[in-house]
Amino acid sequence: KVTSDQRLCAKTINFAVLYGASASTIKAQLKLLAGIDVPEELCQRWIDEYTGKRFLAIGEYISECIAHTRRYGYSVDMWGHRRYLPGVHSAINSVRAEAERVAVNHTIQSAASHVVKSAMRVAWEEVIPKFRRRGYCEPLLQLHDALTHEVLRKLAEEFKAAIVKAMDGVVSWPIPITAQAKIGTRWGALEGIV
Repeated sequence: KVTSDQRLCAKTINFAVLYGASASTIKAQLKLLAGIDVPEELCQRWIDEYTGKRFLAIGEYISECIAHTRRYGYSVDMWGHRRYLPGVHSAINSVRAEAERVAVNHTIQSAASHVVKSAMRVAWEEVIPKFRRRGYCEPLLQLHDALTHEVLRKLAEEFKAAIVKAMDGVVSWPIPITAQAKIGTRWGALEGIV
């Protein structure tokens, strides 16, 4: 069984490597987020293994994003949206490194943004109107990849099933993206992941 600390470490390392974080940054994030003091050398070994051995395609992807940005001066997402990054040609190492991190981040965050926007559209056009006709149903908040809705208690379970079903089909990729839903009387007391 995976502990919450192990999950937090894995999540921190995954995102940090994808966004080009250094070993010292990963060390600091693990200390800050989980109170775990990890040697910087171990963090560097994780980065090297992650991008060079265990998940070679991720290292290649990062290198390709950076190479494209250096060549054309912009990063491009899977829908063709460009983010111009003139700093990629800077003689100042920190400016250049930041532009390289942004080049990779843009492609990933843009994909995540597209999925969330598509999910919001599906919720707004297909699910919410049906539940409004039967009572109260309002979208409240979007935070990163989470959507929060307020519905009548008697409709909550049915809404949860309907929103998950609608959102599961929002994008068609080789790797399925599945939605999860929780119900609660307040945000801090959500239960019942689907």
